[in-house]
Amino acid sequence: MALKARALYNFQSENKEEISIQENEELVIFSENSLDGWLQGQNSRGETGLFPASYVEILRSRSGSNYTDYSSSPVGSPGHDSSLYSASPNPGISYQGSFEDDDDDDWDDWDDACTVVEEPQSAPGTNGHPSPSLQYPAAYGHHQHSGYRPKPVLERQDSMSSSKRGSVEDFIEKRKRRLILWMDHMTSHPVLSQYEGFQHFLCCRDEKQWKLGKRRAEKDEMVGASFLLTIQIPTEHQDLQDVEDRVDAFKAFSKKMDDSVLQLTNVASELVRKHVGGFRKEFQKLGNAFQAISHSFHMDPPYSLDALNNAISHTGKTYETVGEMFAEQPKNDLFLMLDTLSLYQGLLSNFPDIIHLQKGAFAKVKESQRMSDEGRMDQEEADGIRKRCRVVGFALQAEMNHFHERRVADFKRMMQSYLRQQIVFYQRVSQQLEKTLRMYDNL
Repeated sequence: MALKARALYNFQSENKEEISIQENEELVIFSENSLDGWLQGQNSRGETGLFPASYVEILRSRSGSNYTDYSSSPVGSPGHDSSLYSASPNPGISYQGSFEDDDDDDWDDWDDACTVVEEPQSAPGTNGHPSPSLQYPAAYGHHQHSGYRPKPVLERQDSMSSSKRGSVEDFIEKRKRRLILWMDHMTSHPVLSQYEGFQHFLCCRDEKQWKLGKRRAEKDEMVGASFLLTIQIPTEHQDLQDVEDRVDAFKAFSKKMDDSVLQLTNVASELVRKHVGGFRKEFQKLGNAFQAISHSFHMDPPYSLDALNNAISHTGKTYETVGEMFAEQPKNDLFLMLDTLSLYQGLLSNFPDIIHLQKGAFAKVKESQRMSDEGRMDQEEADGIRKRCRVVGFALQAEMNHFHERRVADFKRMMQSYLRQQIVFYQRVSQQLEKTLRMYDNL
């Protein structure tokens, strides 16, 4: 029985079996029984396909409940999927991240054994370990914030059954690629890689000792903003206004990078769909058309030239082969690109909260200095606030430096790999065509 529904969030389809939906768009649901967290229905443009159950609400008559909200469903919910980075927040939750210039007057409470930023109550980190530092409050989790696209789970399509989403081997291979990429980032971080809980998770093989280590990590008080208490900074002077200017520049950069990463992700995803579907079908059509010409030439034997007929038939088969080559090519180039882009979407989404902390610290310094000049605060207390602000500034700049260092290395590797694979691919296509061309030389 068809039911009416409304989209709660935007969803961009990633293959021919899915359809895109827009927030507040009216939908038709063919059945409210979801398949591994996915519903089948029709959007307002008449397109039929699959979309996440957690992204829609089913509208009902007044006699019953108003709707069925799948956003808290344990199956297919973006907040419940076990992803490689960390459990992503549910789209129904309001996230704290924002690039708005809010000043947090309570930023320096960490010096009083209180947490500065009210972090989201997400699930623990990998295998139960909490996030080890301020810089990545949700262990590379995907946080929604103003100006940023809501990021669902690591891979929306991973929850689909193998009959709908391809073989189990492809699913496992995708997870392995992304786990390797994520672990590469974790182990390259000068702070996270040295965290006792992280090293314990990687190295401990005794189940009992592993659980004891997990409990110790859960009791670690030096997480969140309290992590700043463990930082020792250089003694040289650093002008706070210079720090503020650099942070503002990084803020603009990270916003622009997030937009461009999203743009490239959409383009690359669309290209994958074309390779697997459109390109292959078009080359198959061309190949069938050539073979139809060859078959027609066989129909009048006295004037039939077998060498020409065979060459044309072989040309058709060649283009069918080229179509299959196009369908297989994303595994060699575009998948790695999409893996890297997905990782950086998660990394970039953490910076608004960190920048918000620094903005609050800088505003507190200005306020404390004004109060000191007016005689309403001791200069010693104002100097203590300035010192804590310097700690925040140094920590943020260190994180920014590490991000840029990794960004250069990762995108260099991504682009080199993509271009090399593209060259190899088109060389293979060229070889197929040249081999076919030679069949016409001696007619």
